Amino acid sequence: MIETSMPVRERPQQFKSSLHEKIYAGLDQLGIDFERVSCEKAVTIDQCRAIATVLRAPVVKTLFVANRQLTRFHLVVLPGSKPFVTKDFSKSRGVSRVSFVSPELMMSMLSTPVGGASPLSILADEAGIVELDVDAEVMGLPEVVCPAATPCDYVRLKTSDLFNRLLPSLSGRHPVVVSL
Repeated sequence: MIETSMPVRERPQQFKSSLHEKIYAGLDQLGIDFERVSCEKAVTIDQCRAIATVLRAPVVKTLFVANRQLTRFHLVVLPGSKPFVTKDFSKSRGVSRVSFVSPELMMSMLSTPVGGASPLSILADEAGIVELDVDAEVMGLPEVVCPAATPCDYVRLKTSDLFNRLLPSLSGRHPVVVSL
């Protein structure tokens, strides 16, 4: 079981990266309410169950995938319990055979380590080459929990604040809603 801090409604005192700091600066700038916990490294959905319990909302799973040629990149957001079927995703997005991007490429493109990927990671893609694909079930949730660019800091946000306010304001990006 993962140990977590008590939930707080304030930004961390120290940031793990410039992306981590950018996320909290954006939340402050837009006046978006959030609650967060610090924890030991949590990289699997099983490890995140304790975080979901403490923050009283479901943790979403975020995967970074690309086609074989590494010309189309997708940040895919699903409910934590939903399996990712690459064949179904490829068919729904009209891209041939996707596979997971290496940890090194993910860090290079999204400034995010393994276990830290979330919809917030799109804020690091200043070139705008990564597509943000969000499962329709996620969009129907009132609130979601996701890592804030590190597997040791998780934040709970209203889904509408995340996808309709924060990401469009800071990155100019809107999600592509998919049914997986």
